[in-house]
Amino acid sequence: MKHRMKFIIPLAIIVLGIIFMVTGFYMGAADDYKKSLNITNMESVISASGVKNLDINVQAAEFFVKASNEVNDFTLVAENISKNNLDYSVNNGTFKFRYEVKKWYNYADMIGLMKGKGKITLLVPANADLMDVQIVTGLSRAEISYLTAERIYIEYGYGGADIKNLSADHIEVGGKHGKAECCNLNCKTSNINCKSGKLSIGNINVENIGLTCGSGDIQLNGVIGGDSIVSCGSGDLLMNIYGDLYDFKFETQGKGISIDGKKEIPDNDKGSKKINASCGMGEVKIYFKKKKNQLNH
Repeated sequence: MKHRMKFIIPLAIIVLGIIFMVTGFYMGAADDYKKSLNITNMESVISASGVKNLDINVQAAEFFVKASNEVNDFTLVAENISKNNLDYSVNNGTFKFRYEVKKWYNYADMIGLMKGKGKITLLVPANADLMDVQIVTGLSRAEISYLTAERIYIEYGYGGADIKNLSADHIEVGGKHGKAECCNLNCKTSNINCKSGKLSIGNINVENIGLTCGSGDIQLNGVIGGDSIVSCGSGDLLMNIYGDLYDFKFETQGKGISIDGKKEIPDNDKGSKKINASCGMGEVKIYFKKKKNQLNH
């Protein structure tokens, strides 16, 4: 036994030495890598003078953007972000903002080595006179609220989004894989596209709307003052429309379409509004409800 211990103890010491050496090497490399990312907190104020458009793409941090009466210029506050991935400028009336990871493998490394997720907040002056607002987000969740413009385009990614209180002539919301919730959208025209994942829209007020879902699910509640084009692939689409069924006429294609729970499509030739619905393997369910101010009548 003593003879064996003479070999076991030195061998154990050697193994432990290798483990400590590898661990120390990794920790040193990790520290060097973190330094190379230039992780920082920062604040910046960008003049709103002459800015008519926002072009935003945030792929690697939580993103919050909202209009505020408390600022007169665009105010940027960022926490735990890498300077390597940050770029913003104002040119020809467009405020362009980017926070993108240059290499695919940096996503996992940044999450593993940083103390927490990066966070970016952009405050927009409430009185900003904006024409086009385009926002694209990625792996982390986004919150977008209280924006007014002529046109608003939002594309969310895996992280999903909370979107509320938007007003524009035209609003587009689309995404894949993530889960998004929208509330209080006011517009003349709108296009909604959910390739996969789940998208819920509450209290929309729109004249004409296009709804498209691939393998994802869409749920919509609101007032539609004009025409609708509805297309569904293998996902499910549920519409709760505040209004009278007999104000609408229908053109349908596909077996998975129902109106107020019935497969038989109403023949409303005199309806002033039109719903054109097509369905693949999924389902399109359309319900008509009284407007809130009519419930007590």
